[in-house]
Amino acid sequence: MNTHTVVLRSPSPKGQNSGLENLGVGFCDTVTLKGGEKKMTIHLLPEKVIEKGETMMVFPGKGRALPEELTGHTHAGDRKPGYVMYHKDRPVGSGWLHQGKKLFLVLKMNHSVPPVEGEQFKLTLFPRFVLPSTAQHRV
Repeated sequence: MNTHTVVLRSPSPKGQNSGLENLGVGFCDTVTLKGGEKKMTIHLLPEKVIEKGETMMVFPGKGRALPEELTGHTHAGDRKPGYVMYHKDRPVGSGWLHQGKKLFLVLKMNHSVPPVEGEQFKLTLFPRFVLPSTAQHRV
């Protein structure tokens, strides 16, 4: 399988002019819906807990582009969120496509998620037309 990796970045804190900070990594994965249909999603592995109101960007790995399977249902500049971010089964944020030098995702955390001791903080990003309750991870 050809794995697409992504890089998570966040804007520097206000007052600092250092551009974007590294926030973690992620990878694209295929999930199977209950009806048997396969859809692509992105698993995000931020290095820290993302709080309500924070913004992060998802960039394709070096020399890559975001898979069309993830971007084909929406377009850069569309104000309606094309993505829903989940922590486990709970929706916690939304996302949009943005066009810079490369096409990338801008994600906004709408709800805080309390950290769990000993557990890695994970988020999953689904295109808006895929609900996690209908998805099963492929084996």
